[in-house]
Amino acid sequence: MSSEYLSSYMKNATDDIRFTTAKLQKSITYDLAAENSFYYRQKGACHFFYTGQTSVFFECMHKSAGSYLFFLKNGKESDKRTSDGNVLFDAVNAGLWNAAQLIAQHSRKTCNFDYEYEDDFLYNYFLLNFFFLKGDDTDAKCAQILKDYEQVLAGDLDVRFLLCKSIYEKSEVDFLESFDQFLLERAEKIEKMIQREVMGEEEWSWARYFSNEGLALLKLGESLGFELSTNYSQIPEALRHSTTLQFNSELWKEGLI
Repeated sequence: MSSEYLSSYMKNATDDIRFTTAKLQKSITYDLAAENSFYYRQKGACHFFYTGQTSVFFECMHKSAGSYLFFLKNGKESDKRTSDGNVLFDAVNAGLWNAAQLIAQHSRKTCNFDYEYEDDFLYNYFLLNFFFLKGDDTDAKCAQILKDYEQVLAGDLDVRFLLCKSIYEKSEVDFLESFDQFLLERAEKIEKMIQREVMGEEEWSWARYFSNEGLALLKLGESLGFELSTNYSQIPEALRHSTTLQFNSELWKEGLI
C-alpha cells in the first residue's frame, strides 16, 4: 500500500472522527461509539504505517477508550455488547490498564442475545474477569465461565477458548501454540474477506498488517510472565513497547489529534 493512499485514509478517518465525536455526545448509542472507536483505530494504524512513529497511534487508542467508556457509563444497558472487545484491546495496547478496568466495570455482565453470540460474549467476559475484575471469587468465576464456554461450543473448535484456557491455567506452552494459531486463522479470514470484497481497501490497507486483538493478547500474556517471540506477523514490534500515558477520559471530546 502506497504512502499516498495511507495519507488519504488517515484524512478520511480524521473527518469521520470529527463527525462521530459530535454525534456521540448528542446521541449515546453503541453504533456511534463503536464507529468512533473504529475510526480512531484506522487513523492510528495508518499514521503508524505511514510515518513509522507510534505517538499518534497510542493517542488514538487513548481517545478510543475514552469515547467508548463514555457510552458504557451513559448508554442503555440493552444497547451494550460485551462481545465487542475492540476498545478493551485499545486500552491495553495504549498501556492504559486503569482505563481497561473502568471498561470492565461498566461493561454488561450478561449476554445480549439480541445482538451477540454467547461464545463471543464468554470470550471477552473471561478476559474482563480474569485480568480486570479482580475479587475473592475471581478464580471460581473464571472457571465457571470456561465451563459455560466449553458447553456452548458443544465440541466445536475455537482457538479463543484455548487461549482463555491457557491463560487460566497459566500455561505458557499452550498459550504460545494457541496464539500462533489465532494469528494464522485471522490472516486467513482477512484474505478471504478481501477476496470476497467484504473488506474494502481503506480497511485492509492497515487491518491486513495489524491485529489490535493480537497485540492486546500478546501484552496480556506478557503480563502473566509468558516469554513470547519478538517477531509476529500482524504485530509491529514498535507497538509492543509500553507507553507512559495517563488516562484522561475526557480527552476524546476534543475530537482531533
